[in-house]
Amino acid sequence: MYEKTADIYDYRHQSPTTKLMRKKEKAFLKHISGLVLDVGCGTGYHLSFFPQTIGIDISKSMLKHAKKRKKPLVICSGEKLAFKDKTFDGIVCFSVLNFCNAEKTVKEISRVIKDNGMVIVSVASVYDKNYSYKEKKSLKIDKYHKVKKFYVCREKARMKLFTKKDFVELFEKNGFMLKEFDSLFVRVKPKWNSFVGFSFVEKILLVFERVFDKKYGCVYFGLFEKASGSQ
Repeated sequence: MYEKTADIYDYRHQSPTTKLMRKKEKAFLKHISGLVLDVGCGTGYHLSFFPQTIGIDISKSMLKHAKKRKKPLVICSGEKLAFKDKTFDGIVCFSVLNFCNAEKTVKEISRVIKDNGMVIVSVASVYDKNYSYKEKKSLKIDKYHKVKKFYVCREKARMKLFTKKDFVELFEKNGFMLKEFDSLFVRVKPKWNSFVGFSFVEKILLVFERVFDKKYGCVYFGLFEKASGSQ
């Protein structure tokens, strides 16, 4: 999917929905410094936020576009990072774990980050399936709800979706501590792959999302710290 959509990736991500995602991401980026690894950097949007950063991606076509950021790039999978143990001070991994072997990728992230290093991650949650808020609160999560199938530019895609518990425990069992958690699109449905803006009422609801239970957000954001001495 990413190989075939690389040329229009940046254009697609100028949508109102993605702009809200970017705003939330920026609020977390202030916690990262030093040498930073961007796992699944795509066209390199986040590389420009750090003086010292390296981007990795499995898609050659995406990295071709990332070259304009003038940052070091490596072709490799997040499931097998091409770096030595304890190399990085910080790591960002946005919208990647839904599309790969999340367990292997987080284990690799744990290996290459230094003790007390910070990791910022975003994932699509089990509520990212066009549910109303009422439906989210009554939902009984099973295997069906943890998979989402969709199309991007006529390319079929499949995502693994996370509950908040799944998300946090994935990192905790790899030696991380959750420092901050947030989410987006709790009461308002995201308009993926659409340039349709949000209505006045939707904008008001987005402003006041903090008063609702964050676990019902369609997208989760987590800031994790690698515990000193953990494996």
